Amino acid sequence: MSTSEATSYTFRVVNADGSVFGKGCFTHEGPPARGAVTIPAASGPKLTELWYSDPLVGTLRLADVRAFAFGPEQFALQLASGDQSVELKGGSATTAKPGPIASHRHGGNDFTSQGRSLEFPQPSEALPEATQGAATVSAVDLVVVIDASKSMRPEAVGLSETLNAAIEVARTRCPCDLRVTYLGIEGLFQGTRFDTTVRDYLRETAGANEAELKSRAYTWVAGGKVREDGGRAIEDLSNHFDWRPEAQRAVFFLGDEGLDGGGDVNARDVVGANKAIQTAQKARVRVHTYLGVTDASPWELEALKHEYARVAEETGGQSFLVQQTLEGFQDMLTSVICGSKSAPQAGAPVRSCCQAAVESPTAAVAATTSYTFRVLGADGALFGKGCFTHEGPPTPSAVTIPPATGPKLTAFWYHDAIVGSLRLEDVRALSFAPEQFSLALANPDSTLDLKAAGASPAKPGTVTQHRGKEGDFASQSRVVEFPRWAEPTVTVTEGQMTVPAVDLVVAIDASKSMREEAVGLSEMVGSAIKAAQTRCPSNLRVTYLGIEGTFGGTRFDTTVRDYLLKSVGADEAELKSRRFTWIAGGKVREDGARTIQDLSAHFDWRTGAQRAIFFLGDEGLNGGGELAAKDIAAANHAIEAAVSAEVRVHTYLGASKVKGLEALESEYARVARETGGQAYTVQRSLSGLQSMLESVICGSKPPPVTTTTEFRCCQACVEDFVAPKPAPPPAPEPAKVVVEDGKLRTLEKVYFASDKDNAIPESLPILDHVFELLRTHTDIKKLRIEAHTDNAGTKTYNQDLSARRAKWVRQYLIQKGIAEERLDSAGFGLTKPIDSNATPQGRANNRRVEFVIVEEQPPPPVARPM
Repeated sequence: MSTSEATSYTFRVVNADGSVFGKGCFTHEGPPARGAVTIPAASGPKLTELWYSDPLVGTLRLADVRAFAFGPEQFALQLASGDQSVELKGGSATTAKPGPIASHRHGGNDFTSQGRSLEFPQPSEALPEATQGAATVSAVDLVVVIDASKSMRPEAVGLSETLNAAIEVARTRCPCDLRVTYLGIEGLFQGTRFDTTVRDYLRETAGANEAELKSRAYTWVAGGKVREDGGRAIEDLSNHFDWRPEAQRAVFFLGDEGLDGGGDVNARDVVGANKAIQTAQKARVRVHTYLGVTDASPWELEALKHEYARVAEETGGQSFLVQQTLEGFQDMLTSVICGSKSAPQAGAPVRSCCQAAVESPTAAVAATTSYTFRVLGADGALFGKGCFTHEGPPTPSAVTIPPATGPKLTAFWYHDAIVGSLRLEDVRALSFAPEQFSLALANPDSTLDLKAAGASPAKPGTVTQHRGKEGDFASQSRVVEFPRWAEPTVTVTEGQMTVPAVDLVVAIDASKSMREEAVGLSEMVGSAIKAAQTRCPSNLRVTYLGIEGTFGGTRFDTTVRDYLLKSVGADEAELKSRRFTWIAGGKVREDGARTIQDLSAHFDWRTGAQRAIFFLGDEGLNGGGELAAKDIAAANHAIEAAVSAEVRVHTYLGASKVKGLEALESEYARVARETGGQAYTVQRSLSGLQSMLESVICGSKPPPVTTTTEFRCCQACVEDFVAPKPAPPPAPEPAKVVVEDGKLRTLEKVYFASDKDNAIPESLPILDHVFELLRTHTDIKKLRIEAHTDNAGTKTYNQDLSARRAKWVRQYLIQKGIAEERLDSAGFGLTKPIDSNATPQGRANNRRVEFVIVEEQPPPPVARPM
């Protein structure tokens, strides 16, 4: 399958500690989809392959997908086997945060509570159908676009040839499927490769709708002309170029002035760069930049370099200067053209979705699996506890003793007050499978035993044998529960609270435009600090300063300069801040960047203290006004100084009337971001400040250490409770059949229905006692069953009736399990009375059954001393 026909992704299920537990992958038709891929299919491309494997559910495939949703911002799925015995359900995972596992079942056991999570899928490009070891070639679309203004003409020819040479060198280093397109922004350079404009190519070749283009048709604009609209050109190429579906995408922009119409960098250029970055990121386009020879002043050049580099860095590209030509281009182009090409190593896994890809050893397979079970009394109260461990992960195969199939049992313990503690060597029989559980336990001399069967996930099993030293307790109606997977013990150890020293300097632009906010900000910052301090221990020192001015009635009652000179003893000659004076565009009370430099370098930071500056302003960072090249250059110096001094800078942009507010907000945010701080605006003040200040000043604990200890079946596991004493067993019934004078004498008579040969039901227990005695007295080799009657009726009738009754009793005992050869029967009618037939009682005594021992096995001879 070629990369143009399908797109593959991989995903993982991870444990609570972050280790990998399961692996999965899926493939859908076509290129990476912007819409959702769903099952049941509702929209988006068709899912053509899915595999998932972990130690609990085994391996599941596309046919096992019950629900699936994958889009740019979320991922969820539900997998289940055909018989529903195993299931994995997880979501909603995002690019920023894994999704919880909501169901993780195997057979009758649920493992959901183990805290696993589902990660958002990562692209996994499928390799083309080629022989193993052959180089793999991805498509690359590279658009080289140049600022077509007059100032770039001298460089155009040289750059055209330099680019061509660099591309050829890159091609010689690796196989490639490269398409290069050379375009000019609203202009051409004859005699070079830049012979088509961006606008013409997008309309005529790519079929773009001109109304949707951000680029402006050629005309003069303030400060330059649209032939220098680099930011807009990057937007239009990202959105409308005819990128091949499977191709890597790259734009290489060449220019020498601002990105929004040329000239110096100003607020419009920053906003234009922001839009170009956002559009390129969304379209998965890397932008490489080249800043050519320029007439810009030193600070303007610094701002240009910064903005060109920012566009490249934030889109994953590289930036180059006029001093870096052939060698730099060759390296960059080699990475663009060859970056995704490698010859597969022998035995390396193919990065496509298949069963082998998810069944790699990466999945964490448990060395053993343990279960616990309980014996309950008739009232449902706990009576006994047991556990067992088998080798390997949970298995659908039965675990049996004697072993027949399935994994080996490595540990077993059971404890209650009747049998005490029994262990693995006391297991006579055990069978455990997803739907049934039974066991038989007995100590070596069989004086203690427990036998139970028929337990399932839905219903306990019956305890059929439960003997201890005090007797048999089986009649007390206890049950055994189906085993449950033994969850590991999770121990969370909290670290000790540490309270760091924190030095926070709150510095405000002391210009008139900030006066109205100063009082409110003073109280707001004070309230936020107080709220943070009440929530946690802290060692905080806060200093409030104004830039070349103060605000009466507020906390900002000292200037930065006075504090550094008088309290710290700084050398004024070393300060970067300018003394209060009017400058073009504003006054130094708005010198935010220089203030950050001076505070970073000269404030009396306590040794070991965390360092933070909170700067409050409403205009440009280099003397106020709207954002310009000098502000960007000054911000760069401030960032460099703060980073060098390990100072975090937090910024607050108040209500501002300057033009280009979006660019100003972007620059305030950049200073905070690049120093590790946070940026705030007038729209998000107190709540944001409190949150930031809490993170700055609060004492902190190290992250809790979570230790997971796998359960292992041991004696202590089952003896960790007070086993209840059983009710005493019932007193044994007195013997109803005894061996006496060569007979089995029954203490109760055997009665028959009148004139019938079958015993009445009430007499069957007597015959059962005869059976039990014969079963245990194997020394009785032959027994004759004799039946007798009284004298009522004829002699012949009574003879026949007695013979039939004796025969019926013999047959009953045979059916119970006594061997035929041990039993004879005989009827004697009225011939052997034992009492007078003249009275009712005498006749009742004559109606009887006798059990006569005919043959016994002699006892073994007694050895006599010599």
